[in-house]
Amino acid sequence: MATLTVAGMLTACLLQLGSASIASASTPPAGPTAKAVSQGIIQPPTTEQNFAIYWNGAFAEYIAEVSVSGNTLTVSRYPGAYSIIDRWMAGSAPALTLNIGLLDRAQNKVKTYSFYTPILAKVDIARNGQQTLTIKFLQQSSS
Repeated sequence: MATLTVAGMLTACLLQLGSASIASASTPPAGPTAKAVSQGIIQPPTTEQNFAIYWNGAFAEYIAEVSVSGNTLTVSRYPGAYSIIDRWMAGSAPALTLNIGLLDRAQNKVKTYSFYTPILAKVDIARNGQQTLTIKFLQQSSS
């Protein structure tokens, strides 16, 4: 019951706080900048909110979009993203937790959503190279 409540709050928060800015943040930078953004070398385009994904507590990359429905997390990555997430997708690095950080304009983490025992269920790849990951999880929390 608590998981459903947290899921509902996360969805409402993401929709309320990020719906307008997610659309602008989902337009990735052009060319080699996309790779630099994904590796954390430079900051992503500044918008009201941005999202970052953390693998087992360590920063992995900035992400374009995120949504939660039930026990399913959907994450859209910028094209050209190369990070520990790629190794996790290949099965060479197990994940105990995936965290999504809601970032302010100065890239400070405002809120963290944690997803425990994540399992990659599906990967969709768009024509521009952007990947959308569908991730199942057993439990979630926020702080």
